Amino acid sequence: MTQAAVQPDAATPKRPRAALLRPFALVLLVLVTAVGVYGLWRGDPQAAAQHWIERWRILPIVIACVLCDRAMECIAWLWVYHRFGVRSWNRSAVLAFLAGRAGLLLPAQLGRLIPPDAMARHGFGPTERCLKAEASAFALNTAAVGALIIVLLVAKLAGAWLGLVAGIAMLLALRAVALFGSGILEGTRFAVPRAFVRSRAAMCIVLIQMAGWAAHGTALWVMIHDLAAGITLHDTALYACIAAILGAGSGLPGGIGATEGLLGVSLSIMKIPPEHLVIAIASFRLITFWIWIPIGWIALLLTNARVRAAAATAGPTMHPVGAAA
Repeated sequence: MTQAAVQPDAATPKRPRAALLRPFALVLLVLVTAVGVYGLWRGDPQAAAQHWIERWRILPIVIACVLCDRAMECIAWLWVYHRFGVRSWNRSAVLAFLAGRAGLLLPAQLGRLIPPDAMARHGFGPTERCLKAEASAFALNTAAVGALIIVLLVAKLAGAWLGLVAGIAMLLALRAVALFGSGILEGTRFAVPRAFVRSRAAMCIVLIQMAGWAAHGTALWVMIHDLAAGITLHDTALYACIAAILGAGSGLPGGIGATEGLLGVSLSIMKIPPEHLVIAIASFRLITFWIWIPIGWIALLLTNARVRAAAATAGPTMHPVGAAA
């Protein structure tokens, strides 16, 4: 028997993490949907639908919370790029930020490659610097939601003051880790300016992003707070953040399945009546996720139009976003 025949499985590629998580997320989504539909059918569908129709007046408040979330994220994103020496405080940069929403359905956060590509093609900064800024913005956003989850979780279990202390301790620990990591990467192509990591601006950016995540949880609270007794803003912020970060961490496109499933479990924990589950989750995801995809495509088209206009004026060195350089 030959060596190749003895080891036929050695070259068999391992399944990626997203491929392993996809069936689990799909099953979770199907279960939550089934429970919600069953609850709606067993309950009073007309009364549930009428309840949501009569609450249309809260829609502007929910939209305001979601817009506040996006505005805080955008401000933090622009600030990070600015600190990396990329021109960012302009309308074209805001469009580049929104254009990233066109890639929300791409797996493994690949949609985040759209904004730095747009910034580089606008001539606001070198591609490598824009990519470093994007990676740093993503890392700071992850640190922000992680810190907020720690604050809310400890506050829920041990009180508000201990939650605040735990949040500060986590931010300081993350800063120390970032400084250590930047020291290791210093002198390589992946190096991040240590001055930025040490700066107060980095901490302010994290606080701004935490405020955005708090607004994200507030939108959920406005939608469901009167559906069951004892629902607090603290609870909705905690569960909304956990569902969002675990959904994103699944590597699935847009966290679809994982986020909805985790939201369904969270709403069940908060004792939301089953007949309202499907409508509440669908409405929340529509406003916080799905509606931003067409907005992202519109921003991407406008970005490409601006790049073409600049290319026509300045010469052939600029290209539409996603085009071959």
